Amino acid sequence: MKWDENAMADTLQESTQNNRRLTQQIIRLQEDERQSLARDIHDEIGQYLTAIHVDASAILNGRKLSSAKESALAISKVTRQMMDVVHQIIQRLRPRILDELGLGLALIELVDHWRQRCKNIKIVDHIDKNLGTLDELVSITAYRVIQECLTNIAKHANAANVSVKVKQDEQFIHLYIEDDGVGFSQTVSTQGFGLAGMIERVKGLLGEINIQSSIDQGVKVTVKLRKRVHEVAIL
Repeated sequence: MKWDENAMADTLQESTQNNRRLTQQIIRLQEDERQSLARDIHDEIGQYLTAIHVDASAILNGRKLSSAKESALAISKVTRQMMDVVHQIIQRLRPRILDELGLGLALIELVDHWRQRCKNIKIVDHIDKNLGTLDELVSITAYRVIQECLTNIAKHANAANVSVKVKQDEQFIHLYIEDDGVGFSQTVSTQGFGLAGMIERVKGLLGEINIQSSIDQGVKVTVKLRKRVHEVAIL
């Protein structure tokens, strides 16, 4: 009886320590994302606003109608670009389609948009359109993982081919993202690739994530997430 009480106490203590660690990971992840968004807003939006200010000043101070028209056209072009950036930032904050259509269709749209932007890379996707009812944290985590992987591929991989697969069974959803790009050495810090954030997201739900890569061998990311968060005591 005494042994059972000690074992229960040890289990409770370990669970409490795990919960504290996961809470710290979630807080750190939130701060990293806020820092990234602040940097993007400062760099991207600030740059466009500066350009608009310069062209608007040229209109105010110009004496020729032709010069004013050129500046107005420049403002129109920059405004469209800024709208695209704002849309991307909003998508990072909260992809609306995830709430409206569910994870499967949201991922299909994510891949389609990526395909349009990265026309020099062939992407093949096999995504189950109907992934059923998933807990919100599971859906957003799966979405963010694939979003981060595709962003990394576009920025760093120099890949020619990409494969994205999402399938399910009764308890889990499985994500597979693979590219044939330059890869990276796993002995080198991968902070710049956003992998630490992905790992924390997945482990925060007590999921499984495996990242395989080496120089000139591409990257393969596999993730396994339980469909129901309430089945896992994370907090």
